[in-house]
Amino acid sequence: MPPPVRIAVVVVLALGLCAPAQAATLFTVPTGPIRPGQSVTFTARGSTCAAPVRCTWTSSDTGAATGATFTRTFSAVGTYTVTLAADPTPASDPRDVRRESATVRVTANRAPSVTLAADPAVPLAGVPLALRATATDPDGDSVVFAWDLDADGTADALGATATIVAPSAGPLTVRVAAIDPFGGSGVAQQTLRVLAAPVAAFTVEPATPTVGAPATLTSTSSDPDGQLADADVTWDLDGDGAYDDATGPAAQTAFTTPGAHVVGLRVRDADGLERSVFRDVVALPGAPPAQGTSASAASPPPATTVRPTRTMSPRPIVRIAGRAGRRGTRFTRFEIRAPAGDRARISCAGRGCPWKARTVAPGRVRALEHRLLRPGVRLVVHVTRAGSIGKYTRIVIRRGRAPQRTDRCLRPGGRLPTACPR
Repeated sequence: MPPPVRIAVVVVLALGLCAPAQAATLFTVPTGPIRPGQSVTFTARGSTCAAPVRCTWTSSDTGAATGATFTRTFSAVGTYTVTLAADPTPASDPRDVRRESATVRVTANRAPSVTLAADPAVPLAGVPLALRATATDPDGDSVVFAWDLDADGTADALGATATIVAPSAGPLTVRVAAIDPFGGSGVAQQTLRVLAAPVAAFTVEPATPTVGAPATLTSTSSDPDGQLADADVTWDLDGDGAYDDATGPAAQTAFTTPGAHVVGLRVRDADGLERSVFRDVVALPGAPPAQGTSASAASPPPATTVRPTRTMSPRPIVRIAGRAGRRGTRFTRFEIRAPAGDRARISCAGRGCPWKARTVAPGRVRALEHRLLRPGVRLVVHVTRAGSIGKYTRIVIRRGRAPQRTDRCLRPGGRLPTACPR
């Protein structure tokens, strides 16, 4: 009977971008792309290298090792062969040694591509600018983002998003790099034109005009990156929220009733950027008729629904000023002027309110200042004193316009507004 024949089986596996189609029987091979300089490990399966088996690894780039694992770093692009020899005993016949080889392909790293987006696309000086980066890596590698926000060549922020506030108008260059684990990088850069919105402001002379007397409103507005045309300076003199009562750097008006009246100014620069401001102007009662004037010549007193009982003296007043925009209103001043000891209760309904209702002391209401109050917010102020006629003020926030203001009086002990006595 002929002697048995020993057959050595050599399995050659090609490793590319995907896992090999035929699984190795003696050891596992890394899956996915392999890059120059990347450390990869080959591991013997199960008990392949268990004692007394001696395992020897070799690589076609002169690498060699013994044991159950073989870690190798390939320095250059190319194709390499890794072989595992499993020798059952030190004195075994060479034909008893099990061998298996795998072909490893080391490919060049491809750099990721990156894009960046800015919101808003046309940034404003002093307003936060949101930046977002997206990247695609052709090898499927993960990436990290590094931002250069001041064009000095160093990273100022990490991550897919960043925020910057441009201090002034002019060009702003931002750059982001997407970097993969093997040093490949892609860069995106944008130079944005930062605009500066105009600054709206005005004065009133006299500051507290009398009823029927002219008051002059003068614009002190400016544009940091240009000049304002007279046609782009418009006024709201009757508190209806429409800037259609006057045009130009100055306007004149006269108030027909005493009390606080809201007037507003809107300016628009050459880039189409707008800013609106408003403030109240307190008109004082006119002088009484001169002695000797007949009763028929004097204007008859208006009808009122409040009996001439005791009024609060001095009469309380709610003073407001601020900026109005499409997103809402920010008060720069919200003040209740009333004698010490009077009570002021403010109710607030809508988005941006700091509370639903609160009793405050006369003076500045800081919680309502510099807070964005959305269009539709309703503020109601009651100023009361026991046994006296009280003050009622209702303020409604409007989109892109000065707030709508209503001033009335309160009966002693009442909460519903009514007409005020002269």
